[in-house]
Amino acid sequence: MASSMQRSHGLSVSDTAKFAILTGLAAIFIDAVIAHGLFWENDPYWTYWITKSFLIATLFIIGTAFLGVGIVPGLLITAVHTAILEIYYEWLAPVGLPQEPEWLDDKHLWTTGVPAHYLAILTGYFIALWIWRRAESEGRRG
Repeated sequence: MASSMQRSHGLSVSDTAKFAILTGLAAIFIDAVIAHGLFWENDPYWTYWITKSFLIATLFIIGTAFLGVGIVPGLLITAVHTAILEIYYEWLAPVGLPQEPEWLDDKHLWTTGVPAHYLAILTGYFIALWIWRRAESEGRRG
């Protein structure tokens, strides 16, 4: 019974948290560099990065605990993250977000926001997955 509580889809509680934090760091980096830096050419306030980093880490901890680690779980968790993020922008902004109205218009939210955020976060997830599997195969994770 205790081992089933400690392990979810082959990951311990500690490994689930480590993987989700690795995903969060990689994803926020890709989001900052690619989506905001190159695609939109904007730099939101520091509160955006803090808010979004916590959102990514929280959703990936929960998602990884239930679905495990892999390509399909990554696709699903990222889809949930993107939906929550865009809905948050639409109805709860500007809590933790910049006060720039052009960043929150329908075009930036739903037309370019969904694919850009989905692909940026998914790329971060795949980077984390690659690092995780490489470390695991070399027996260096810990």
